[in-house]
Amino acid sequence: MRTAMAILTLLAAASSCTLSPAPMSGAHWQPVPTGSSATLRGVHAVDGETVWATGSDGTVLRTTDGGISWTHFSVGDGLDIRDVHAFDAQTAYVLVVTEPASILRTTDGGKTWEELYRSPHQGAFLDSFTFLDRRRAIVFGDPIDGTFLVLTTEDGGTTWTQADSIPAAHPGEGAFAASGTCIVSIGEHAWIGTGGMAARVLHSTDGGRSWEAQSSAMTSGEDTTGIYSVAFRDLNRGVLVGGDYKNLDESDLNAAYTSDGGDTWTSVDDGSRPRGQRAAVAWIPGRGETLITVGRSGTDYSLDGGRTWAPLSEEGYYALSFAPTGEGWAVGADGRAARLRFAEPADTLRVRSAGRPCSAPE
Repeated sequence: MRTAMAILTLLAAASSCTLSPAPMSGAHWQPVPTGSSATLRGVHAVDGETVWATGSDGTVLRTTDGGISWTHFSVGDGLDIRDVHAFDAQTAYVLVVTEPASILRTTDGGKTWEELYRSPHQGAFLDSFTFLDRRRAIVFGDPIDGTFLVLTTEDGGTTWTQADSIPAAHPGEGAFAASGTCIVSIGEHAWIGTGGMAARVLHSTDGGRSWEAQSSAMTSGEDTTGIYSVAFRDLNRGVLVGGDYKNLDESDLNAAYTSDGGDTWTSVDDGSRPRGQRAAVAWIPGRGETLITVGRSGTDYSLDGGRTWAPLSEEGYYALSFAPTGEGWAVGADGRAARLRFAEPADTLRVRSAGRPCSAPE
């Protein structure tokens, strides 16, 4: 009887414990050579194998084998490409900020490019775009005569229409094309982060046709301060990162979070913020409330939805993207790229089904 009871006890203990990876145990950036010397500011991880990256001097890079090899394309000498969105290894859109600002598309894996949009406005500057699906997208640009440039398409980029209603820009308010992530969308909802003399969040609930503005609790007041990146996990939970590009180590009011879809924002407490200006932020798919943020002065992570942050590495990057399957990539100066690696599967923590640590039965 004692033997039977002991066996039952062991079985009960085993069933109450599950093996879960330590949240960021052993996580690190693994450098991946690209063969490029361009300044890379756009990256989109489609899946575990396919990644697109863009940058200075018309540079477009693509890998279809997880970074083992890269194909190099150029869409034009001297062009600065700050954002990229890809649907697969063949179809990708890029955002050119060099005047005249334009949007290009390839459907043959980068061999040829079609110009879908060219701004008719002198001095127009496009900051970022987001795709609601394969047909619908929103592009956001700096104000023209006091009005933000917000365009939408419903036919894959063949035609573009100015938003019906958008708040007027405050004097000196603009946005940052630092990483292609100052606009993000989920379903019909989209959010835009601004900066400069004002740092606000613009929110649309109808696919980009109309917008409302909310204060953000982020730093502002200089032309290099404000929101650099926006990320939402769902329609309620979102985060902002930014700071001051001229003061890369300054962390004052450089991160905020919301739990009500952006109606209100709370600044991260002093001492719990990222360690300086940050250019991009993203949730890690499949890892709950975990986020990564990158900037020129390093990488930080959060395990609680952006309420507190901790250092991950001193390596600096400009842009960041996670595939839906969880593979993470960052890019930066001099053609640098890196893949986020986690601990080996054996490096795990035992956690009770109720969420409390437990030990293996002796």
